[in-house]
Amino acid sequence: MTWRLRDTVNIVLFMGVGARSTEECREWGTKYKNGEITDTQKNEFLRWGKTDLLNKLSRSKKLWRDDLQLPAGMNPEPPAAITIESGPGYIDLNWEAVPDAEYYNIYRALGVQDSVIYPLVMEGITETSIRDDSVKRGFDYYCVLTAMNSKDAESSKYWARTSRKSAVPRTALGAEDLKDVRVVPNPFVYDRSGQGNYTGQKDKIIFAGLPGPCTITIFTQSGDIVDEINHDSDEGTHDWFQVTQYNQFISSGIYVYHVKSTEGKGSMMGKFIIIR
Repeated sequence: MTWRLRDTVNIVLFMGVGARSTEECREWGTKYKNGEITDTQKNEFLRWGKTDLLNKLSRSKKLWRDDLQLPAGMNPEPPAAITIESGPGYIDLNWEAVPDAEYYNIYRALGVQDSVIYPLVMEGITETSIRDDSVKRGFDYYCVLTAMNSKDAESSKYWARTSRKSAVPRTALGAEDLKDVRVVPNPFVYDRSGQGNYTGQKDKIIFAGLPGPCTITIFTQSGDIVDEINHDSDEGTHDWFQVTQYNQFISSGIYVYHVKSTEGKGSMMGKFIIIR
């Protein structure tokens, strides 16, 4: 090829993701660790991920050569955006309609946003809004919305995602209920499996029954300050991940906490136990 002055060059970057599912990797990894499969079988399992990646890149290249004209039956456009509002015992999801979409599916991750595990929780939705009342207080949720066309082709799961957690709020208690402030779970027992009491957030404990805006101070038994939390929300709960004000994980022991309302509703003290 001969280049001439002022010739135009188009550089196209293809990006693809190909892999086995997380569930499959855990299953096969456990089998390999327990000696149930050979090195050859393990390598063959991993090779499938590379093959899947190359197939996806090949389809991307063909799509570009076809001037981005999608053949009938290929994936529809994903929803432009998804918005979520949380309430007591529910999460409301809303989105804009997708042309030619027959229905929508919702996948939901628990605990962490960047998880690749998004189980299908709702399918066949024909409206552009829905209320999910299967959520539980204390857990963080992240949702993915996809569109399905008449060919049962599905849009990308990497487009319409929520970037902020959705959690079921609890209304702050009044001054007369300050005695109901508590730590959940108490005692906290570290789960060596990595799951913890709250999926994806193995070190989380919750200060519940808060009176609204308040200051939570955590002490060791000898009176040293571990952390001071400014809870500036009207919600009645606050998550804490057992990290001190010096950015270190706390060790096993008995800890004292003091909750003082910043709106003059009183104060209280309590204890919680950490077993790591």
